[in-house]
Amino acid sequence: MKPRPDKHYRPPRYPTRLRVAARPALLENNLPPAWRASREIAGAAALFLAANLAGCSSSPDTPRARTAVAPVFVHGEGQGAFGCVVVSPPTFMSEDEALLMIEEELGKQGLNLSRRDVTAAGVMIPAREEYWYKNFFGRMKIEYRELPNISKPLTIDRQDPDKQVSVVFVSYGDYFERGGASSNSTVQGYDLPEVARFVADKIKDTGPGGYFGVLYDPVADPGEAKELLRLQVKDFVDWLKAQGAI
Repeated sequence: MKPRPDKHYRPPRYPTRLRVAARPALLENNLPPAWRASREIAGAAALFLAANLAGCSSSPDTPRARTAVAPVFVHGEGQGAFGCVVVSPPTFMSEDEALLMIEEELGKQGLNLSRRDVTAAGVMIPAREEYWYKNFFGRMKIEYRELPNISKPLTIDRQDPDKQVSVVFVSYGDYFERGGASSNSTVQGYDLPEVARFVADKIKDTGPGGYFGVLYDPVADPGEAKELLRLQVKDFVDWLKAQGAI
């Protein structure tokens, strides 16, 4: 008799990562009794929660619709490079094929992504470039810096206008438009998960309201890439359910 994994299990009774992301007050309202009994610990916990939740709230002087942005769900390295020293160039997905699959997977959850190429009001994506420098130990490090006065409005790839769910897909074709850093050398690197996080942060700062998911090309063999992207969509669906969006 061989052991087999249990594929049927009940959802956990404790707050999961997705539930906490949807309702940050869960942490504050469920402090252990021993913590509440100690003014020092309770005070420290309150400060910690306030610091972490401050970025999620709009200023009372500038009210705007709530913008909820899903974390970037990492499935696939999403990295590659082109240049004179690159032996094996990366394989990128077709953007049309990727978006079609995203539409189909989200359509199974009742989402109708009927709007395409929507300008996200107020969300500007600056151009960036790579910046190499020596750190304290004399080792070369790389940073990305924004170029002044060079930016473009963010384009949302797909949107369900009724449920206010928007999807941005970071692909090879729009890498620089999404804020991918340009290289000053003969080799141009592509780090799509980093760009996805960059875009997500910009939406959090100035988003027009609604629920956002930023997905990216996993950069893998075609069959594997589709499965990895499907896993990203699955995590996004779970997050939307935790938010109460679907």
